[in-house]
Amino acid sequence: MKSRRLILFVLLLLLAVVAGMAAWFLENFERRSTEVRLGMSAEARRNPFLAAELFLRRQGRDVKSLSGREYLTKPDADVGVLLVKDLGLSLAPERETALLEWIEAGGHLIVSPGKAPDEDEPGNHLLESFGVSLVEYGESDKEDSQTDSPVSMEYSGYDEPLQVEFDIRRELMVERDDADWLVPGLNSYHLVGFQLGRGYLTILSDNRFFTNTRIVERDHALLLALLTEDQGTVRLLYSADMPSLLTLIWRSAPYTVLSALLLLLLALWRMTYRSGPILTTGEYPRRNLLEHLQAAGEYLWKLDRAVALRERSAGIVEKRWLQRHPQLARLDQQQRCQWIGKRAGLSAQTVYETLYVVPVEEQKMIQASVNLQKLLAALHPDSHRSKKM
Repeated sequence: MKSRRLILFVLLLLLAVVAGMAAWFLENFERRSTEVRLGMSAEARRNPFLAAELFLRRQGRDVKSLSGREYLTKPDADVGVLLVKDLGLSLAPERETALLEWIEAGGHLIVSPGKAPDEDEPGNHLLESFGVSLVEYGESDKEDSQTDSPVSMEYSGYDEPLQVEFDIRRELMVERDDADWLVPGLNSYHLVGFQLGRGYLTILSDNRFFTNTRIVERDHALLLALLTEDQGTVRLLYSADMPSLLTLIWRSAPYTVLSALLLLLLALWRMTYRSGPILTTGEYPRRNLLEHLQAAGEYLWKLDRAVALRERSAGIVEKRWLQRHPQLARLDQQQRCQWIGKRAGLSAQTVYETLYVVPVEEQKMIQASVNLQKLLAALHPDSHRSKKM
C-alpha cells in the first residue's frame, strides 16, 4: 500500500510540474505570423508574364507562357490569343503571310513594337503594312516627368472606362483611317485595332502594364481578361528572339549532347594517366674533354671504322713527302715505298700497308696511326730530335 501511494504521489508531482511548465510557456510565448520578402523568383525574372499567366489560369483560361520565335512564325491553329511582348524584326514574307492567315481564321494577335527604328533602319513590315509606326519621345519632350500616365479607354461590351498606365514616351502613328479601335494618347495613339476576317490584330504602344510588377495596378489585369475572354487557348510569348545554336541543339538532341559531354569527361579523365615512366628533368653532370673525344672516336669507329679519317691522314702524309722530295713523283708505288722506308727506318712493306692499305681491325688501325706519325716525323728529323732533347 505504501509503495502504491508513493508511486501515485510521484505521478501527481510530475503532472503538476508539466502543467506548471505549460502554463509558463503559454504565458511568455505567443504565435505570430511574419511575412518575409524573398524577392522575385528565378522563373519570374525569366518570364515577365508569369503573373499574367497565373491570373488567367485562375480565371479558368487555358494559358501558357512561351519563348522562341518559332511560335510567332508558325502559330498553332488551336491557339486563340497570342500576346507577344516584343514583335522584333520583320518576318519572312511567307511567315508573315501565314501569320495573317492565322488571324483571319479567327486568331487574336496582340503585339507591341520593341523600339522605334533609326532613320537608316527599316521598320517592321507587318506594322508598316497596316500604316502603323512607333514614335519614341525623350523625357524632355514631355511636360510631365512621369514615364507612365493613366489613360481612360473604352472597351466594347464593358460599361465603365478602364484606367491603363501607358508609357507616355511611346505612341503609335497611324496613317490609315480604317482602324476598328483607337485609344488616343497625348499626340497620337496608344492602341490600334484591326478586324481581319474572323480574327483581330491589336497593336499596343507598350505592354509593360501586363508584366509581373505592373499587372496588379489599376485595370491592367481586367484589360488582359477582357482581351482574352471567350477566345480559347491563350499563349503569352515573352520572348520572340531566335534561340541560340546551343539551345536548338539541346532541344533537338539532348541525349546526344549528354553523351558528348560524358565522352569528353572520360577523355579528360583518361588523359590524367601517364603511359610510361616519368622523365627526369634534372641537369646531367658535364663530362670532361677526354671522355667526349673518346666517345666521339668510338662513334666514328662504329660508323665506318675510321676508314675515311685514316684515308685523309695517309693522303696528307704522302702529299707532304711528295712536296718535300719531288723526285718521288717519278717513281712507281713499290720504288716509292722502298725510298721512303730507308729514310723513315721502316720496311717497304710497312710503308705500303701504312699509306695504301685500309686496315679493318682495331689493332691494325692503331699500328697504322703510329706508323703515320713516324713517317711524318721522318720529314723533319732535326725538329724531332730537338723536341726529344
